[in-house]
Amino acid sequence: MMLSLLLIPLILFSACGTPLAPASVEIEPPAQVQPVQPDEPAEAVPDPAELLYQGQASMRVVTDEGKVIYIDPYVGEGYDLPADLILVTHAHYDHNGVDRIESRNPDCQVITWKEAIQNGEHQVFDLGYVTVEAVEAGYNRWHDVSECVGYVLTFSNGRSIYVTGDTSTMEQMPDMAEMEIDYAFSAVTAYSTWAWRTRRKPPSWWGPSTAFPTM
Repeated sequence: MMLSLLLIPLILFSACGTPLAPASVEIEPPAQVQPVQPDEPAEAVPDPAELLYQGQASMRVVTDEGKVIYIDPYVGEGYDLPADLILVTHAHYDHNGVDRIESRNPDCQVITWKEAIQNGEHQVFDLGYVTVEAVEAGYNRWHDVSECVGYVLTFSNGRSIYVTGDTSTMEQMPDMAEMEIDYAFSAVTAYSTWAWRTRRKPPSWWGPSTAFPTM
């Protein structure tokens, strides 16, 4: 009986004296982290073109590309934007106030009737953001057809405007319907003898879908 009691501690200590081997644990390798690619920059969406009518025959156009065009500068406000292109239809002071535009970009171009008519032919100027086609103007005693022009401007978005300058009915007008002009700005002064001066509707061959009277 004594022997059995003495063996109990020995058995107990023997049982707990040998530590159990730890169970093997498989550790998965860390997941491969993919580098985060920066978002592609969104393609710039140009602002819509704007046209500001300044009065008389003066207007300012800002194209989809942000190019600034002044036409027949003379009156009104809004000459603060740096010019990329200045168009002048003829020499009269109320269409030729180029000095009003003091702020001009380094590559600003000035196109007057002198550049627009070369050797009796009306010129076309492709500037990328706009194509400017000079057309006839004048045909009255105050405006010599060789010293006056109108302009058809076709922008990169396909829209077009026609600025008549001071003109009476000219020989080229019937052919202009084929240009499919969107907007026309037509002089209605006392010496511009066509269309609205006589308070009649424009002729049947008149092409622009929308027309605005100017001075």
